[in-house]
Amino acid sequence: MISTHTRSFHKEPSVCTEPKAVQGVTTLVLQASHDKDGVLRASRGFFQRNLKQLGNGGGSHRIVVIKEMTDIATAISSAKDRSIDFLYISAHGFPKEIQFTEDETLKAPEVDAFFSELPRKLKANATIYLSSCSTGSLEKDFYHNMQFRFGILTIDMPNVRVLAPSEDLHLDLIQNDPENGLQFEMVGETSYTNNIAICLDRETKAVLKRAFGRKAHLAAVKAQLLDSLVRIRETTYRINSLLKSSVLDDVSHDTSLALTKELLCAGHDSDKSLSRARFYVEELGVDPNARAGFTPLSPQCASPLFAAVHFGHGRLVAYLLENGADAAVRYKELSPVDYAKTKEHFHVAQLLEEWDTLRDSTL
Repeated sequence: MISTHTRSFHKEPSVCTEPKAVQGVTTLVLQASHDKDGVLRASRGFFQRNLKQLGNGGGSHRIVVIKEMTDIATAISSAKDRSIDFLYISAHGFPKEIQFTEDETLKAPEVDAFFSELPRKLKANATIYLSSCSTGSLEKDFYHNMQFRFGILTIDMPNVRVLAPSEDLHLDLIQNDPENGLQFEMVGETSYTNNIAICLDRETKAVLKRAFGRKAHLAAVKAQLLDSLVRIRETTYRINSLLKSSVLDDVSHDTSLALTKELLCAGHDSDKSLSRARFYVEELGVDPNARAGFTPLSPQCASPLFAAVHFGHGRLVAYLLENGADAAVRYKELSPVDYAKTKEHFHVAQLLEEWDTLRDSTL
């Protein structure tokens, strides 16, 4: 188990801190060219807002779309020395690899080779941000993961921190706060009130350096390494309060995608699915309809309603319909009723047909 105490990376000067980001930061974005199920594209509103936050006060950003793996080294080498405040990696992730293209992934042991020039390109207090699922360091994957590889790469730069999600990442938000500096919020399939951002900072690097100096196997200092990591459970910057305000009106449709992903992760667990839907709809005020113009690659990713139909969750389908889900929405030419029949969830198909009849009679 990770240590039960929680360190706040923006209050204590020795833990996961950086100078207050009153001005904008210089950001290099490495973005995947392969977008499974259109997830990255669909949440572009939050991504653009994050870049805007990072640029508050005059910062700048450069986006490099990685079409082949050599693009990574090229992007890093083309940056000026000591010029990068923030390395933002936006791609689909796994504990030991990050997928940038349809056929190629960056594997943990390859980080040193592809990012060999990164340490001299980073500023002394830079942040490396892995906006990629499951790349963070928790006990189940320990140090054989992407976050630790970047930590070891920058081991001689104690003030460079590495942030990553420990589980599936559905939404992430960055706040450039004049009072507290850069703050992060990540949402995954676990309890919404538990922030899943993991911060690897100077304390973890100190443990690593001592172990390397003694030529000790890292398993021997496992407890110290886990204790040194910061699991950011709460920040002053809360997604739920923002979603209830006008701050995110222009990107609030992205949260429908987050709900869809929550339901897909919950799978056949109907109680969990219904609980997550209620939280998003009733607590966060999320519209249970997909945004206009979003074209997913498969029907179950089209909207929360299609995800519910996919698993045959009758109670969830009824709940979504009662709370504004559009039963007439289609995935290409496929309606929710058609999809339910295709999946042989005939009880769900009947529910949808009865809902259509009820809706038509009240028009």
